[in-house]
Amino acid sequence: MTVNQKNILEWAQKITKDIYLEFKKYDWEYGIKVFYTPVTQDNPPLVLISYQPGGDRGYYEREDKNNFEAGNFLPPEKNVYCIVENAMSRHIRALFQCAPNFLDQMVAFPLIFFRAPDVKTWKREMGDRRKYVENFCFEKVKEILNRLKPKKIVILGIDTYLLMVRKSILMDVKDEKEILGVKNNRRLAITSMIGKQKIFAMLHPTGARISKEDRDAIQREFCKWIQN
Repeated sequence: MTVNQKNILEWAQKITKDIYLEFKKYDWEYGIKVFYTPVTQDNPPLVLISYQPGGDRGYYEREDKNNFEAGNFLPPEKNVYCIVENAMSRHIRALFQCAPNFLDQMVAFPLIFFRAPDVKTWKREMGDRRKYVENFCFEKVKEILNRLKPKKIVILGIDTYLLMVRKSILMDVKDEKEILGVKNNRRLAITSMIGKQKIFAMLHPTGARISKEDRDAIQREFCKWIQN
């Protein structure tokens, strides 16, 4: 392991521990998720950002609870999307089938680290604490992006992208384009830039109302984008 790899791994553990200690302040049964992938280098080719980890407390118990409670905050040794069989993982693997090498090099994490079965549960059960918790998460995502400085950013969910812009997590965005326009009152995909950093935001792949036609169109545009 090089000095840089050691430094980035220590940083990844620290930020995971910081998020865990914040989580422990709350009676939140669903747990947290920080990184879905190894974190081994600065300036990774790609960062993948989702909105919030889904699942009930069983997911947390199986994946991270024991390690975190034992003081082990190492990120996963392998990309979770490559080894877990669920709808989200299958969609991610399908999305990257035109550029599978990115699966081995990406860093993936959510915008909000606190798990919730769905957004309604998150808003209802977190209640008045939600704004503070979300702002805490947003600041940590800023920290992650500022440290990693990825070459490309993929954002799952158009609303997630717009929220990141609104909260100045993504700053000085330019050249924003609706590359697939609006369909059924929904934007399918948006590209933009921050300096030389390329951004691709897309309708969330597990959305219940995505047709095969729309999914294929997003896939084609994504493949063009990631290979340039």
